[in-house]
Amino acid sequence: MAYVLNKESVEKKLRTVANSQDSIQTLSLWIIHHKANHAEIVQLWMKVLKKTAQPSHRLTLFYLCNDVVQNCKKKKAFVYNTTFKEYLREAACLVRDQSVRGKVERIFNIWGERGVYDTVFIKSLHKALKGQHVKTSKYHKKVKEETVYEPAIEVKSPPVDLQPKESTVEQQTEQDAEESARILADFKPQEMIGLITAFLRQESEIQFKVSQLAHLKLDVSSLEAVKQMKDRIHGNDFTNHFEDSYMKLGDLVQRQTKHLQNQCSLLETLTLSETFYEEQYREARIVANAYRNFGARINNMKKKLDELKRSMPEVYSPVLSPEVDIPSPSST
Repeated sequence: MAYVLNKESVEKKLRTVANSQDSIQTLSLWIIHHKANHAEIVQLWMKVLKKTAQPSHRLTLFYLCNDVVQNCKKKKAFVYNTTFKEYLREAACLVRDQSVRGKVERIFNIWGERGVYDTVFIKSLHKALKGQHVKTSKYHKKVKEETVYEPAIEVKSPPVDLQPKESTVEQQTEQDAEESARILADFKPQEMIGLITAFLRQESEIQFKVSQLAHLKLDVSSLEAVKQMKDRIHGNDFTNHFEDSYMKLGDLVQRQTKHLQNQCSLLETLTLSETFYEEQYREARIVANAYRNFGARINNMKKKLDELKRSMPEVYSPVLSPEVDIPSPSST
């Protein structure tokens, strides 16, 4: 069953989110979790952004958007990237206040550096932020400077062709669902445990090799050791120590290179494990809620039975008299 979004509750969350890492990340995770309602949530984000009078809170909402669009891909909710993109040019026109403008520019630069959005779109965001003409949208010709400082004035959304975008969003949602299903089918916790164990063992071996190099008798980088050679015997000893050091150093470099490759592989596996364990946690919560509801129904039924027992009159059973024809113990 699809989650029915409580718009008033979402608006309250967006109005009260604080400019702190914990508050922003908590709401960001909630938004990503409810990716089925991505369109409504982003619309409400834009609505609150327009109604907010304080530039500082508008900046907080941009920080929230930043956290969502940067983490939605690894959380298999990449649909937010597309949905936010529809509103960001309009939103950029609302954060031109000098107290927050530089920080918003920094967000746009980070998106460009990390490939969150393409270069052309990032440039259009910078132009919208600076109040410059944006060729990609006729709407921005009509945006006036006073709109930034009059949050009560509703800024009309640009005319867009919804059919292609809806199709794109649906395709992205289907791709996310297929990717999540593939991860759930292929992921094996024991393989992840094996990778972690091997990674830690490899790390211990590298630390041991580093300690060996640190305790070498010969410092191959020291010219003094070369100057102290007086004859062929000293030269041969130096050569043997040097070759031994060279072999150990080469072995360490190879181990470090392999360790780095394994680290990348482990990070990828751990990222996939997030999807797997989030689904496991979701299913566990469903079962736990079912048992909790079942227990609540049992308690309610018990209360009703107790009330019914108290409302019923007590019935006293009279003591039965012995029958006349029953023989007495003495006669038997």
